[in-house]
Amino acid sequence: LDSIDAPRVEHNIAGLDDGSLRSVLLAHLTGCPRDVIMPAAVGNMLREQREATLRHFPSSSYKRIAVIALGDPNDDFKTFVQAQALEDKKAQKEQRKRNKQDGRLQYDLRRKQAELGRRRKDA
Repeated sequence: LDSIDAPRVEHNIAGLDDGSLRSVLLAHLTGCPRDVIMPAAVGNMLREQREATLRHFPSSSYKRIAVIALGDPNDDFKTFVQAQALEDKKAQKEQRKRNKQDGRLQYDLRRKQAELGRRRKDA
C-alpha cells in the first residue's frame, strides 16, 4: 500500500527496501520493552494490520493506547507551535548575523594582511 502515511521509499539497500530492518526492530522491541510510537494512520485503522502489529507487543509487557487526532488543533497547541517557530526563526536570523559578522572580520583581516605584505615589499 503506497500512501502519504507510508510512502514507498527505495534506497537500493536490501535491508531497508524489503522491510527486513522493520522486522528486526519489531523482534528487538518485543525482547526489551520500551515506549513505542507506531505512527501509521492507515495501518492502525485497518483491523488486520492493527492486529498483526499488536501481536508483536504483548499486553503483559506493553500498555496499548490508540489515539487518533483529527481536525484543527486547539488554540493552546497552535500558540505553542507558533512560539516555537518564532524562536527558530530568531535563532536562524541571529546565526546568519553572526556568520555575516565573522565574514566581515575575516575580510578585514585578509585586507590588513595584504596591506602589511605590500608595506613590507615597499620597505
